[in-house]
Amino acid sequence: MLVVKALVDEGLRRRNPERSFPGATDVEELAAAVVRLFKAPADELNGARLRLAGQPPQ
Repeated sequence: MLVVKALVDEGLRRRNPERSFPGATDVEELAAAVVRLFKAPADELNGARLRLAGQPPQ
């Protein structure tokens, strides 16, 4: 299960440079996290909650 409060991307940041977007997840980080989830063994992920908000894109 993925829980996302809000999404943000570079275009939104450029259009709103005064905003910090607290709690928002960068779309690039979300995409990378989904790829990591599909590569990880299920028994390592069951019941886990991974924090993405506030993480810089990789």
